Amino acid sequence: MSYIASGTGNTHLVDERFRITVSGDAQRATLAVLADNLDMCDAGQFSIACTALLATGQPELFLDLYAVEHIPSTVVAEVLKLYEAAESHNRRLVVACREMASRVLDSLLAGSIELV
Repeated sequence: MSYIASGTGNTHLVDERFRITVSGDAQRATLAVLADNLDMCDAGQFSIACTALLATGQPELFLDLYAVEHIPSTVVAEVLKLYEAAESHNRRLVVACREMASRVLDSLLAGSIELV
């Protein structure tokens, strides 16, 4: 896995469905899920992408799940692990997702996560 230049930041493709971008000001890293559908088998690759997101060391982590229409429970579990890891390293996690996923995550984290 290698970083490639992308505008003012760096972009890292975990695979064709998961892209990590670090902002040019080195304050935010974004994991964008580019697939419209994830299934249970995608949790492993998603977990690798989440680990890579944490490894950027940025204080703000942005998880963009907005393109995803269906998020299986295995991926939701990985989002919860990402949240816990971010919290334990004093980092802020913001998640962009569709309404249904937003309700699920909000109910599981009792308003602890910022959803947009």
